[in-house]
Amino acid sequence: MQNKINLNNKTKIGKLTFDLRQFSIPYNAIVDFSTAQVKYETEEVNGERQNTDVIQYTTLDLRDAVAYDALENAGADTSAVATVKCQVLSGFDEILQRIEKSESARISLVNPKVQLVWDNAHKHWHVNDLKLVAESIAYDKKK
Repeated sequence: MQNKINLNNKTKIGKLTFDLRQFSIPYNAIVDFSTAQVKYETEEVNGERQNTDVIQYTTLDLRDAVAYDALENAGADTSAVATVKCQVLSGFDEILQRIEKSESARISLVNPKVQLVWDNAHKHWHVNDLKLVAESIAYDKKK
């Protein structure tokens, strides 16, 4: 259950989340870790921003497992299943291992949310752009 927003108080727009029932979210997905991206925290060194070794989040391309399986079972091309980007906020050790091995895996999203996108270049929120964020992912041991 989301907390209600008091309209009389200032609200940090980046903390807003949306009702997940409004979105088609691949809760169970297939991930090709070779396409994953890692975002590191940065610090200023001699007037320039440089990456630290602290990971802020990883971005994974998710393919809906149900749609993927249906196409695969029908003998159709599974590349027709669209990808959805998802930022994952923890579990980096295993994600990095799978990136290094260029593995694919079936996963489930843990505590997913839909939030507004921050435009780092222009320093503002995109009210018309949304992102999927998951606290972590769980690996399916079945397939």
